[in-house]
Amino acid sequence: MRRWLTGMALALLAPAVLAAAAAPQLVVDGQVLLAQSADGRVRLVHRAGDRAAVSVPALTRALAPYHRAGREPLVRVPALAWEQERRFTPLDGFDYLLAGSARLSADGGTLAVGAGREGALDAWLIRRGQAPERMLPTAMARYSSVTDISADGRTVVGWLLDRQSVARGFLWRERRGVRLLPGPLLLPLAVSADGTGLLASSDREDRDSLRRKALSAVLDPDAALLPGDPGVSLWRIGESPTQLAAEGRALAYARLQGAVLWRTREPGRLTVRLGHESQTFEADALAAGQVDRVSGGTMAANGRALLLQGRQHSVLLTPMQKLPLPAGLQADSVTFSSDGRQVAALFRASDRPGERALRAWWRDLAQDDSRRLRCAGDPAAGRLFLSADGYRLTLAGQAGGYCVFDLAPEVQP
Repeated sequence: MRRWLTGMALALLAPAVLAAAAAPQLVVDGQVLLAQSADGRVRLVHRAGDRAAVSVPALTRALAPYHRAGREPLVRVPALAWEQERRFTPLDGFDYLLAGSARLSADGGTLAVGAGREGALDAWLIRRGQAPERMLPTAMARYSSVTDISADGRTVVGWLLDRQSVARGFLWRERRGVRLLPGPLLLPLAVSADGTGLLASSDREDRDSLRRKALSAVLDPDAALLPGDPGVSLWRIGESPTQLAAEGRALAYARLQGAVLWRTREPGRLTVRLGHESQTFEADALAAGQVDRVSGGTMAANGRALLLQGRQHSVLLTPMQKLPLPAGLQADSVTFSSDGRQVAALFRASDRPGERALRAWWRDLAQDDSRRLRCAGDPAAGRLFLSADGYRLTLAGQAGGYCVFDLAPEVQP
């Protein structure tokens, strides 16, 4: 594990930004992309064009304390559907969903989402081609939603607001039903790929005020970390939880290995726990002078690649490499393949003033192969999805339309 701190080759990525462009294999117009399966082949979409706000006053008021001012918590979803190779399977029965709550299983066959109509918001499990299943009894929750789903779609974690508007976390497992999280766990933030463990906010005391505060870590992870806020814990289901920080906010979670990146209230202090060897490092030590002050980050699902984001510069880390992120790339959009061998990011702006195009950069770290990608859309509001194997990349515009790129190397005869 010392290789994370010493013996890393320093390589420059900047020339790679000038790599050859790639053409999309699939272009879909008039659809807003909400979620994509890990294999990169199935997407949850809705028809573009209807930008009217969702009018459900009681629900909006209940969620308002946990969202930044001006951020709409609910998204209208006209003609909600699964899409695969331009084939659409309608998903009827919902008028809106909670922003960012849609989660697909690895093969895209199962959807977990917080959605509703006529003032309701419930956590739903929907298997493609089957009727939606409400995960919580109506008497158990006033409102509920989803945080994450396991790769096979058989384990889901989420949160609920009870009749007293107190937030509680839940775990749902196929054939076992639903249960509330045990203390000191408060709310689940993510579930492992195999569904056997999860990352959660936590505290030693089970206080209703803390449960209310903890919900902001789920709905608005950018909210300020304040004295007395909940901590961060890992839980292997059936065992005792492991507390990582008494007061902290999780920033990234490696779903295959349990590695975690979190911050504390101490200014500029971020900590990385590399789950495969259960060792912890200060993020500044890992960056080793390449970043002015680490302020955020993300990591691959296996914990073997890590982006540490600074105020002006960012650095990509693997056990054998330390790679400065090229100028012009949007650090908070960086996405890895599951094994950390491929990485992608959005450009901050278009090449030419007034140009309406999304642009992205992709690189295979193992093969030193880079691509430039372009798709019609607003460059100020793009989203990027990378498949688990790192070879299918989707560029999506916030107002609608997306392009799918197949970046797998050609098989030589």
